[in-house]
Amino acid sequence: MNPTPAHKSYDVVIIGGAMIGSSAAFWLTRNPAFQGRVLVVERDPKYEFASTSHTNSCIRQQFGSEVNVLISRFGAEFVHNFKAYMEDEAAPDILLHSFGYLYLADTPAFAEVLRDNAAMQNRLGAATRILTPDEIAARWPFYDLDGILCGSHNPVDEGYFDGGTIFDWFRRKAKARGVEYIHNTVTGITREGGRVTAVTLASGETIGAGTIVNASGPRANLTAQMAGLAIPVEPRRRFTWIFQAADPLPKDLPLTIDPSGVHMRTDGKYYMCGCPPDEDPAAPFDDFSMDHHIWETKVWPAIATRVPAFEKVKVINHWVGHYAYNTLDQNAVIGAHPEVPNFLFCNGFSGHGLQQSPAMGRGISELILHGAYQTLDLTDLGYEAYLKNLDSERNDICEYITVTTDEDLEWCVYLGFTGPYYVEFEILCHLYTSENPHLEANNWHMDDHLSVVTVQYDEETGNPEYSNGFFTLEQRMKCVRDELPLASFVENSLLLWEDEFDEFIAQLCPEIPKGDY
Repeated sequence: MNPTPAHKSYDVVIIGGAMIGSSAAFWLTRNPAFQGRVLVVERDPKYEFASTSHTNSCIRQQFGSEVNVLISRFGAEFVHNFKAYMEDEAAPDILLHSFGYLYLADTPAFAEVLRDNAAMQNRLGAATRILTPDEIAARWPFYDLDGILCGSHNPVDEGYFDGGTIFDWFRRKAKARGVEYIHNTVTGITREGGRVTAVTLASGETIGAGTIVNASGPRANLTAQMAGLAIPVEPRRRFTWIFQAADPLPKDLPLTIDPSGVHMRTDGKYYMCGCPPDEDPAAPFDDFSMDHHIWETKVWPAIATRVPAFEKVKVINHWVGHYAYNTLDQNAVIGAHPEVPNFLFCNGFSGHGLQQSPAMGRGISELILHGAYQTLDLTDLGYEAYLKNLDSERNDICEYITVTTDEDLEWCVYLGFTGPYYVEFEILCHLYTSENPHLEANNWHMDDHLSVVTVQYDEETGNPEYSNGFFTLEQRMKCVRDELPLASFVENSLLLWEDEFDEFIAQLCPEIPKGDY
């Protein structure tokens, strides 16, 4: 792949040439009405570290939002009619191996979520069914269903498909229609007021751009920051193992999502399983290290408990990939920034990128060609929707700031956030000013109020339950006022884990007994 672009300017510059970027290029040039030049800038031409190369390549319709269900229904249609969409008799037929996803619920609350989601999915045409433990046992007698209240399963258009071949044809067709791919890295974006106008490459060239598409996967926020923008996307490590069972199951194993957080499925004559780590912070971009401890202490015990036949297994292969993880709600963000209409996001798929790529690439092409969606309306995943969601999570600043006069807490602030993946902020001690004697006694001099915060993550994510950050009230108010991502709350602030937090407070306020904060 050549590192040098052939031209000084392009109608569209796509930053990232993996599944999402190549889908956008394919769909854009598939429309004969588009006659412009397209440049795809890809930093990793072998896609060695791309999320696309580490995918489990499955598709499902069992989502909790309507737009995601519709996206996947189109994805299944695209797979079934791949040759027609490629408009090429040489294109292969793509098989969708529909073993289905099987979500297992062990709590009444999650069982109710599955029932509500199934009703919505059915209304949109999905074949999801809620199964009792007896019904699950009748279909798949190899499960141990102790503690399981129900399951949610869709046997139609849910399962494995050959995403690698689709990716290859996206690129092949895009290149055949004139899309230029280069091996390079975007190091800067020129923005003039409400428009982006150019990209700067690592090789030194500045290339004019009529429209820029951010398709840079886990690096999406780095790309956005070059344009003075932000998106709550970061890399998260995900672990996959391929194993052989000494006693193979008599039929396909559905893609089973166990209450432990471990998932497993049929993979040809073998089986595939994986999970997020229990502690799930953002990973360095180059960190693809395997954590074998997770297999030994979490994955293998979970699969052997749920499927006793997996007591005797042999690991055949394993790998680590990165999710482009949307820390707000694990949904994609697609479309223009409201202040920079020619900068388009297509990011934050959180593990759903491969299956959602047909609809997303088509949507991006429609925005570029027509300024609006023509087929499937993806507005609910737009940047404006992201900001609205962020606002709903944090509520109104006037509502969640409370001042009390309790003798133990002269000043207290409580911030509450809700949602499927929620962040709960609690103030755990006083807010002190520089005049406070406790601060002076410990040589703490602050020009503003000091907040002590704990962050609690949803159990299903596997994230750390607690982390603590210290930042000023001014910082927090600015974050709310300027509609910055949640990560900005602790930017340039001191972060402490729970044990460190206790030590810090003991130094800061020795007169407060441990536990009273």
